[in-house]
Amino acid sequence: MRVFLSSTYVDLVDHRKAAAEALERLGQEVGRMEVFGARPQELEVACLKEIEECDLFVGIYAHRYGFIPKGANLSITESEFRHSQKLAKPAFCFVIDEDYPWAPKMIESEPGRSKLNALKQAVRIVVVKETFTTPDDLAFKIAASLGRFLARQTSGTKGSNPYADQLCSSGDFVELLDRSIRVLESITATDYNQIFLATTSAYSRELVAVADAIPAHKQRYHIATFSGLLGAVFSSGITLNAANVHERLGYFQAVLETRSELVVPIRTGTAVIGVLNSESEELEHFDDRMRHEVELLALGLAELVPLFGWHPGMTVEEMPWIQRKPQADDA
Repeated sequence: MRVFLSSTYVDLVDHRKAAAEALERLGQEVGRMEVFGARPQELEVACLKEIEECDLFVGIYAHRYGFIPKGANLSITESEFRHSQKLAKPAFCFVIDEDYPWAPKMIESEPGRSKLNALKQAVRIVVVKETFTTPDDLAFKIAASLGRFLARQTSGTKGSNPYADQLCSSGDFVELLDRSIRVLESITATDYNQIFLATTSAYSRELVAVADAIPAHKQRYHIATFSGLLGAVFSSGITLNAANVHERLGYFQAVLETRSELVVPIRTGTAVIGVLNSESEELEHFDDRMRHEVELLALGLAELVPLFGWHPGMTVEEMPWIQRKPQADDA
């Protein structure tokens, strides 16, 4: 799909950049004023034409009403919103949190302020909107909102991946992970199952547990070491079925009862974004059918987690950690 990104510019440069990157991570093409190359008087025509060619509309509104072309009553930003509504484009609008600090020179005075307030009111009436603060906060909320929409759209096209079809109806990222860990537990028939996703910054890279189903008497850990089996699979992108973990050179025994282990990469394109991990007290527990089904689940999650808001820049604190007892313990 192609998404039109609408906002004023000089006050939202960093926010627009973060928004565009979030949309591109979702696999969407982004139409935005920065690439049009038009003069101000021609910009409105170019923007409205671009909206007509786009499938979705994303509006971002802070404290400036924006440029009003000569002879017009509305700013280009408001004209874009009105035009998207006239064309019945699915719209996702984000309004600045009024309590978030903002540079005074980027806050519009009258008469633009009143026009902006009227525009925000119109947005609130006709579109479900969310508030935002920082560029990262905006990017996360755009990814989450559009991700849910896109997942529901793809749910009408069944057959690509059975687990993606099954899980795409999840209401949010937490529900997606909660349902996924139960599916993993059902496939592997073990009491030790984990979902890890990666987080990457300019200074570090970590593999973080976001969901698990583990009995109380077994070791639970939040951050995986890259020197163990999980790290090896994350680095190689190749499934590892360890029939006897004690025969693996360099194996690090985190759980004393573990005898065999299945680790499957979550791959999107050529990138590995996480791993699924299952451990058993039995030797050679994981057969070819289990391996195949877990690999299908991993492919489904690779398709869905970016749509539900995950991105590699998420911090450990921003990621959920769903901790469940095995279903057998709940029975």
